[in-house]
Amino acid sequence: YQRFVDPINEEYPDRGDKFCQEYFEFLICYLKGDLIERLEPMHICGFLYQNGCIEKSDRDKIASEYHSNGRSQACQELFFCMQRKKKNWPVLFMEALKDSDRSDIKCKMDLAPTPELVRDGIAFGSDHNQGVPIAEIQNLDEETVVKRVVTPVQDNNDEEELSDSVSALGLVEDGDKAAMDSDYEEEKYMKEGSEKEFSKPKEIKLREYQLELAEKALTGKNTVICADTGSGKTWVALHIVQEHLNSKESPKVAFMARTNPLVQQQYTLFKNFLGEKRVYIINKDEKSTVPLKKLMELYDVFFFTPQILINNIEKGDTRIPEFTLLILDECHHTAKGEPYNNLMRKYIKTKHNNKEIPLPQIVGLTASIGVGAATAEEGAIQHMIKIFSNLDVHEISTVEKNKEEMKKFVAIPTEEHVKMEVCYKDPCKEIIEEEMKKVENIYENLMKKKGNLNSRQNLPGGEYLSKTYLGSIIKLKNQIMCDTTLPKDSGREMICCLTHLG
Repeated sequence: YQRFVDPINEEYPDRGDKFCQEYFEFLICYLKGDLIERLEPMHICGFLYQNGCIEKSDRDKIASEYHSNGRSQACQELFFCMQRKKKNWPVLFMEALKDSDRSDIKCKMDLAPTPELVRDGIAFGSDHNQGVPIAEIQNLDEETVVKRVVTPVQDNNDEEELSDSVSALGLVEDGDKAAMDSDYEEEKYMKEGSEKEFSKPKEIKLREYQLELAEKALTGKNTVICADTGSGKTWVALHIVQEHLNSKESPKVAFMARTNPLVQQQYTLFKNFLGEKRVYIINKDEKSTVPLKKLMELYDVFFFTPQILINNIEKGDTRIPEFTLLILDECHHTAKGEPYNNLMRKYIKTKHNNKEIPLPQIVGLTASIGVGAATAEEGAIQHMIKIFSNLDVHEISTVEKNKEEMKKFVAIPTEEHVKMEVCYKDPCKEIIEEEMKKVENIYENLMKKKGNLNSRQNLPGGEYLSKTYLGSIIKLKNQIMCDTTLPKDSGREMICCLTHLG
């Protein structure tokens, strides 16, 4: 970093700080996934708050995320708050790492030795030590020398130089030197072994029915993988992505889900199994400073909501043909004004405008396509055809040959078709009609007590509970309520009867 900063400050004294800010910001965004895995956000929040990089409300929100959703979500919230509040947040972030004694993370982001690192004993044998007389090195106190000696070096040339310098100074005996070399080799071997183990992709073993679900997608066809909930569609998608990355020369994969929690969940799973393949997640609440176009030069697999991809296409940061595989989780939502449908409209428009442009493969995941608002079989079929045409899909991947195996692992609900028939004898209806007759008798007795019968106030005939009967009852009730000639008590009792009948 220092070798990068010094020439810029010399050449552009008025713009050097800005360039350095952008460089640090790019480094942090590039290593963000690794930072989220290793960073303890609560250890640096205090420093950032004291230096005005975040506010008290931000610090409380980060703490809440840490206790509620874990360290990773707290780190995401920390990056969002820093980018939103202060322009020079990258420098303050690096200072916070230094203040919290996380020089390991700082050195990961700044591999070149600087005078400060050499002075602190973190680097030895670098260019900064060239030309330093042996006498000056011999005058160093023993603690400083030991600290420099036991610090691992970066390459074989530095290792040989360190060994020769130590031998020349006579600081260690042959036996101690052998022990030191042995310890260093063991540490180096363990480090290389852990890095290889981390970078090695984990193998997944799919069941036969899951392999059957992946067959059509592995041939490069656009398809919808339709299987019951709990059947392992995500593992099938992971297998498809692994094969796609291994078979394509420059693959670019986008895995999309409709909500941020689902995006985060799939990102966490895929990252553990894709090994050295570079994955990146973009949250809609995160204001990324690096355009997607630049990120696509660095990463192979992206996780985001469909609206994020639509926004980047409309801004001109990327184009659909730049991807080689699009995976749409819960693809049955590709209808009407849904983001999935808006994205696929752009896909199909690109396809019709230029048929020679290679477009990405489409793989949809769903437990059920659904029937929409259809109430009949024909309408349900039309709805499904519409969804498939929106997705530009001609193949459906379902389990046919290995149904028995899937039943062992997936709880599939049984289907039973029951034909609804007209019930000619309804005991409940008979009871209600008998009670309505009793109320009608009470109403007629009240009319007789009135003495002067008004034919307009007679009860309507017709079938009980029919719309015509109920409408007439409501109309009669309104008439009696407006009749001022009725005795007060009689009118109230008649209205009560009609209320029960209606």
